[in-house]
Amino acid sequence: INGTGVNVINNTINYSARNGIISSFSYNQIINNTVIYSGLTGGDYNAILVRYGGSYNNITGNTVRYALANDGIKTFNPNTIIMNNNVSNVTAGAIVLWSSTALSGAGSNGSVISGNYIYYSSSGIDSQGGSYLNISNNTIFNVTNGIILQSGVSSNLLVNNPISNAGKGISDISGIETNNTLIYNSNQIKNAWISFLAVFPAVYENNILYVPSNIKALSEYNYNITIPNNYVANKYPNTNNGDCKRLYTL
Repeated sequence: INGTGVNVINNTINYSARNGIISSFSYNQIINNTVIYSGLTGGDYNAILVRYGGSYNNITGNTVRYALANDGIKTFNPNTIIMNNNVSNVTAGAIVLWSSTALSGAGSNGSVISGNYIYYSSSGIDSQGGSYLNISNNTIFNVTNGIILQSGVSSNLLVNNPISNAGKGISDISGIETNNTLIYNSNQIKNAWISFLAVFPAVYENNILYVPSNIKALSEYNYNITIPNNYVANKYPNTNNGDCKRLYTL
């Protein structure tokens, strides 16, 4: 896409040697496309790439599978909307926000990354620069790093991003873990999580949350409960732990 205000909707792209979809300039819509097996020749190629030189692009509802060379969805531009995409099996970052000031000025400042479903990738969301980002309601699992906030990333909103089976949940460039939503499991309780959606009054600046001694907090939680299988002996005198019959109910 080498223009402004272009719609790319409902396409299927299989086996791309380099990039799957490339967008330049502003106000382009990349919606409900499927890109499978991109970057077959290796190198710095991505399934969906929003290049420098524009802003206000919309990447929504796309499916990305097997980005073999580099990243799944990458943007250089500010005010990019990346929502409700399904991204998996990516060699590097599933969603990458790039900020090379020589190329893009404001980098990916003001972008919204929300409602994406990310799994089986090196990193889930990698913000390599940019401020005033909204990273919220993304589900991330089976990744090496859930969310990476690199140096120069500040004044961002991170809300309700459940992360499971990750080497690190959320980390900065030096690998120091901070707090985000993690999922816990026990014998009967599965997928348990609690997340603070907001604390107020508060100021988040340079990866530090400043709050006074008296605050209010808004939180959400959820969990699933599994019960063991029932046991009934098939004949006398067979038992299990001394029981001939055992029923579980909830």
